[in-house]
Amino acid sequence: MANQIKLEISRIKKTVLNGAMLQFAGRPIGDKNEAMETLADMVYSGKITVEMIQAAPDTPIVSNVVDAAMVQAASTVAARAEQVALDALRVGIKAETMAGNLESVFIEMRDDFKAMAKKGTQALDAASVQAQVTKAVADAFKPFNEAVQATGSQAIVSAMSAVHVIDRKPCIDVFGIDVRDMKGNPLHVDIYNAPDAPPIDPHFVWQDAILRHLILSQETGENTFMGGDKGTGKSQTASQWAARTGRPYVRYNFHAQTTADDYAGAQALEQGSSVFKRGDFLQAYVSPATVILLDEISFAKAGNLATLNGFLEADAVVSYGGMTHRKAQGVMIFGADNTFGNGDETGRYSGTTPMNSATLDRFSRIIPFTFMPLDLETKAVVNRTGCDPKLAEHVLKAINVARSKAQDGDIVEAPSIRSVMAFIRAVKVMPVAEAWKTTVAARQPSESAPVLESIKLSCIDEKLISKLI
Repeated sequence: MANQIKLEISRIKKTVLNGAMLQFAGRPIGDKNEAMETLADMVYSGKITVEMIQAAPDTPIVSNVVDAAMVQAASTVAARAEQVALDALRVGIKAETMAGNLESVFIEMRDDFKAMAKKGTQALDAASVQAQVTKAVADAFKPFNEAVQATGSQAIVSAMSAVHVIDRKPCIDVFGIDVRDMKGNPLHVDIYNAPDAPPIDPHFVWQDAILRHLILSQETGENTFMGGDKGTGKSQTASQWAARTGRPYVRYNFHAQTTADDYAGAQALEQGSSVFKRGDFLQAYVSPATVILLDEISFAKAGNLATLNGFLEADAVVSYGGMTHRKAQGVMIFGADNTFGNGDETGRYSGTTPMNSATLDRFSRIIPFTFMPLDLETKAVVNRTGCDPKLAEHVLKAINVARSKAQDGDIVEAPSIRSVMAFIRAVKVMPVAEAWKTTVAARQPSESAPVLESIKLSCIDEKLISKLI
């Protein structure tokens, strides 16, 4: 069994093995035999599969070695990290505090490398630097690894050092769209190696205009707000951006009772002592490369969102709960709701409230999400349902009439793409009238019924549908 695994791995191109070593072992390839042994052991233990190795990014092998002084600098800073951790354990400080201090040390390490890179004459390869840093930190932490495990902080420390950029690719390779800047240069995206990145949805349809905003946020670190009707793809855009770029993803849903204790954290009893426990948002905030979606944010009371303001500042270092929190490298924060943060002006989204302008101002851009153009939405429906493109286009034209009626106030809700797909699936097993009623009309208040019925009669051709299903 083990020999068969090694044989399969030996047939994989060396540059792909290099990508697999960076992704799963945290270091570049040395010689091919050593990589085969390492990866085969991981396959045999069930940590990865041969298919995962084969799917690793094709990563060129860098011949230049990081200067010995660089390695020594990494070891020195790692030793400081070790001392911080040992001191924390010695005086009984809890794991979260220890991890917070370690985070500062890792940031110092990163800054040291940047400074040395500026002084050096030889260009430094990011993957090699990362590998040296990871190795130096791992070596320094060996003596007290068991103590770290005992305090429960292993996952936090691991995340800080393990998730990093492994590649940088043009948009056409990642999203299938050739997005270029105003001078005609291809725009690129960073690719990370997070093992808990969301699964890629191959049917998700990307739009050039939306991608430009996401790439700009990646480059600048600015927070971005996404607003628009339900079913326009806000949350999917955030999750699929994380999926395609190999980042962790956290979606935090707000509601009327949400408080800062819920999303940021609060004091809690642990083994008889009071300790600060980070909330889901704050834990994601200090985890490298995480994409954070603050969803339905206008449902929360404006006063309860005030704590967010400090964390949403550029390069923020915030003292909260007796700890210092710094946004981890590569973290991207998106806000999203149906009202653009200004409250419900239509009567369709009850329970939402206007956001405090100070909070909304922390988002550099507000992206209006609208229903896709007919050709793109047709493509999305076909991808999801497998139906005839003519059927998808026919139904969407009727739905677009309903959407225009919603804009005019003749009906309450603009039907979403979810309703379109539900209708197409339903007509395969039930009469068109019943499918329309249960997937489109029944979602609306009774006052919308006459208009929706007229749209069905004038825009839905039952004979055409019967031929296309």
